[in-house]
Amino acid sequence: MRFLPVVLALSLVVPLFAERKEPKEPPKKPPKKTIWRQLGFTYEKQKKYSVREVMARGPADLAGVKKGYMIESVDSRPTSRMNPNQLNTRLIGEAGTFVQIVFFKPDGTPLRAKLERQGEPAAAPSRPRAPSRP
Repeated sequence: MRFLPVVLALSLVVPLFAERKEPKEPPKKPPKKTIWRQLGFTYEKQKKYSVREVMARGPADLAGVKKGYMIESVDSRPTSRMNPNQLNTRLIGEAGTFVQIVFFKPDGTPLRAKLERQGEPAAAPSRPRAPSRP
């Protein structure tokens, strides 16, 4: 029974010196500027993904997309099974390539749009390599 006070004292002191966990970083927000430049719209997620804003004369506007339309699928894959990063991966691509998106209007009718991506790709240029020696 002599060890009980030591064990009790250690159980009080050890947590004071234990490693503190750093707070988690907040989740990354979607790269809205890239989607805005390439497809001409931004989105938000409440219960489902919906169009938040549409760029005048952008690819989405020319296809008839309006604010408030629900994004149902991208390239035949339902958005209900995607997190924001997965959706961004599907939406962003090389300039000049196409993406098939199915939107639902507020009255429930679908709008199928084939949008051509505009602007620059999201990839950074690589550095040139030094010449190899024989």
